[in-house]
Amino acid sequence: MRPTTTARRLLALVVLLASGVGLSASAQPAHAPRPTVVPLHAQLSPSLAGPMVNLVAVGDSVPAGSGCGCTPFPDRYAGSLAATTGRKVAVSNDGMPGLTSPGLLTRLQDGQGVAADVAAADILTITIGANDFDYAQADPSCPGGAVACFDSQLAELSHDLNSILARVAVLRHHSPTTVLLTGYWDIWEDGQVAAFTGPPYVAIGDELTRQVNQRLQQSANAGGAIYVDLSAPFRGRSGKDDDTGLLAGDGDHPNAAGHQTIAQALLAATPTQRSQQPRAVTTSPARGSQPSPAARSAGRSSAGVLDPLVAALRNQPG
Repeated sequence: MRPTTTARRLLALVVLLASGVGLSASAQPAHAPRPTVVPLHAQLSPSLAGPMVNLVAVGDSVPAGSGCGCTPFPDRYAGSLAATTGRKVAVSNDGMPGLTSPGLLTRLQDGQGVAADVAAADILTITIGANDFDYAQADPSCPGGAVACFDSQLAELSHDLNSILARVAVLRHHSPTTVLLTGYWDIWEDGQVAAFTGPPYVAIGDELTRQVNQRLQQSANAGGAIYVDLSAPFRGRSGKDDDTGLLAGDGDHPNAAGHQTIAQALLAATPTQRSQQPRAVTTSPARGSQPSPAARSAGRSSAGVLDPLVAALRNQPG
């Protein structure tokens, strides 16, 4: 029996849908079933979805683990990343105590050692800038106050950060790379050690750290990196919490709990879903330029709680 007109229309609609020409979003049922949540490792972006992820940490004594005698944050971050994604993570920790931003740029330009590690990095963490500033230069007689004594160093820091990110882009041949640029809780001693030194030391250190972090975030936003705030995890949203419990006895470097805090902040900032592709690191803009609102939005501060899916996977046994 020949199909009726109504039956033919229904058949045509079925064929149309099967061919991939679907209804618009507005025409879909209001109570469509939720998509199935797939394991996190199935959502990894291409550069992180292979059997091995290369993690490289560069910077100063913080990634190097100075003053702690504990497992530093690059290894802790790698362990959490491996547990979360089900991928093997190879770590190259190239942290160097006392390293400045010009020093890091030099290490990236020699074509060997650190530069070779960065060239092979799927994920790169950068912690740099604190050693560019010396409290001995803080002079209340400087025009604008003691913090203004560091204006030229702040400008040089921005220039060096832009050059570092541009060099990373060259080493990586502009391939998609997850670059995580961390801020600082304090560029000098903090907690009870800083309080013992005196209020002027604390006040100058707090304000200079704020300005350093601002420069770090601006460069991250402009250069295709992700800025990872460490001020809030260490000192709370107000920036006034006592972080002594996260610091080694010298008050300058993180202890084991502090390194774990940094690792958690990095994990929370790591793009893992396909909607959060690692960005191709770009060459930085001209010195002194300001990022656009879109760039400021893209380079987010990531000190918050772990994504619920990440947290759930981390809590799974085994």
